[in-house]
Amino acid sequence: MKRLFGALLGFLVAQTCAADSPIMEAAKRGLVGKSSESRMSAARWNREQQAAIDKSESIMQRAMKEPGLLAQYEMMRAKYDADDNRVFRLVFGQFLSWFQTWIGDYDGARASFSIPQAAQPDDAPAPDGFHVRAADVAILDLAHGRKAVFFNESHSAPVTRTLTVQVLARLHEQGFNYFAAETLSHDFAQHAYPTARSGFYVNEPICGEMLRAALRLGYHVVAYDAEEASTDARERASAQSLYDQTFKRDPNARLVVNAEIGRAHV
Repeated sequence: MKRLFGALLGFLVAQTCAADSPIMEAAKRGLVGKSSESRMSAARWNREQQAAIDKSESIMQRAMKEPGLLAQYEMMRAKYDADDNRVFRLVFGQFLSWFQTWIGDYDGARASFSIPQAAQPDDAPAPDGFHVRAADVAILDLAHGRKAVFFNESHSAPVTRTLTVQVLARLHEQGFNYFAAETLSHDFAQHAYPTARSGFYVNEPICGEMLRAALRLGYHVVAYDAEEASTDARERASAQSLYDQTFKRDPNARLVVNAEIGRAHV
């Protein structure tokens, strides 16, 4: 799991160019102060970030031993409140957001997640020629004749999973028959329903419903994620596993995948 956490937190890794470094971008977006903190060197940022990751992982491992989700969340919340170090909160906020989604505190999870996407002065308007369509209608139209459809989610904003739940039945009517989800455990096939051990995000209610819906509709549910591999190796191994369990085995397979595009998995 340590490599999973490291991959999910990869957005914090500093670059070497000072003009567009993560520190400058963080200051621009209000994540760090615009005085001395904005001049933090890349080397110092890396050191403090790694220390924050190590501390966050240690706290989470201890929290997971608490009896029940509420007790686990309360420990995570207390540790966040007790340490006002800015770098620690940027990192640990993502860890905390997972627990907030598991107990249904979706607003809290969005607030804790460490990459606000505030409007910027140089944001441009949408290009000409674009118009609004309902996502489900547009996706179902595009899915005709396709072999695979990939849905993007945000782990700290589970509302993004509701679109997948909403269209699973209609995709199944089109002939889609395989469903895969990020971090699903490989022993999931032993059960006819998701359990707390079925995957890292399954404790979140909408994720659980997404899997229940897929099973109820008759999808073959595929666990493909190579979580323990390093970032690039994880992507290669996951893609190979997904192919081996679907198109290699069944050339007529039609696949629905739910994963996060923010970490470039899709």
